Amino acid sequence: MIKAKRALKRYNLAYYVPVGLPELDEYLSAVKDLGLETIGTDGFAGWNDPLEIKRITDSIQRSGLKVASCHASIGLAWPDGDVQRSLADNRKVIDYAAGLGSPSTVWHFRWLRGEADDGGWAQYSVMDKLGPAKLDELISQVLPATCEYASKRGVGINLENLPLFSWARSSMEILQFIRDQRLENLGFILDSGHAWINGEQPADVIRSAGGLLRDTHFVDAIGARGWDKNRVAELKDVPARDLHAIIGMGTINWPEAIRALWEIDFQGPICFEGPGIKGHPERDQVRHWAYCVDLNTRMWRAMEEAAAYWPDVD
Repeated sequence: MIKAKRALKRYNLAYYVPVGLPELDEYLSAVKDLGLETIGTDGFAGWNDPLEIKRITDSIQRSGLKVASCHASIGLAWPDGDVQRSLADNRKVIDYAAGLGSPSTVWHFRWLRGEADDGGWAQYSVMDKLGPAKLDELISQVLPATCEYASKRGVGINLENLPLFSWARSSMEILQFIRDQRLENLGFILDSGHAWINGEQPADVIRSAGGLLRDTHFVDAIGARGWDKNRVAELKDVPARDLHAIIGMGTINWPEAIRALWEIDFQGPICFEGPGIKGHPERDQVRHWAYCVDLNTRMWRAMEEAAAYWPDVD
């Protein structure tokens, strides 16, 4: 029996821009040329540099583009439990997002703060050694004050699922952690590629998250590619699996994921991290990125129509 069709709902689309690159203005111009109005910010290594913050903020404000999401470039907490130092760092990231008018900041779940020469992140072996319980304890010490400060600035704190690492790959664990914290502006951001690599159906995660889903890093992926989950993941294991592929280039069931978004009344926008074709020989990064953004937008619109019009079959 063929069931009734669904009403078509189109989402506002946003694309992450690598704000730390000198070509930032070129990326912003490419977004506008493609008829888009909203971006996210990524690659923000200068989070602690007022001049770099001003450069980025000025460029984005001149462009007239809206900012939907800002990716933090540091972990939420220091491994030594220094709460005040962690809070001081977190407030700088929140201030940066608030200055751009972004309602969302994105933080890697259970990935701790590291020194500058590690890019602001603890080495993954630190999290392996500490384990989930200790990681949750450290993060729980800083989240209430971080969320309180962010709330006053109109910014959400959203925790992201990670690929392959055993301490942060379960979306269900993240969702339970968020519920246990009982902090109003603490939510979940779903990275669809990470979920698929980890053996999770993005549509199932969306339905489980419900109202806790506040942001997205949507990309396509082809799964774990032979990954042995009994292994301890290392950084070198991730790039060949986390492809940040164009929608439709991988094996995620996008019509079902979009139907799940409609079911939970997710308001959007849909933020894409990437997209690209890894290994592509095009040397002009901005031109290649814009080309892939255009392809991705067209594919996403096709998936929305498939979600509305493809029949279900009992």
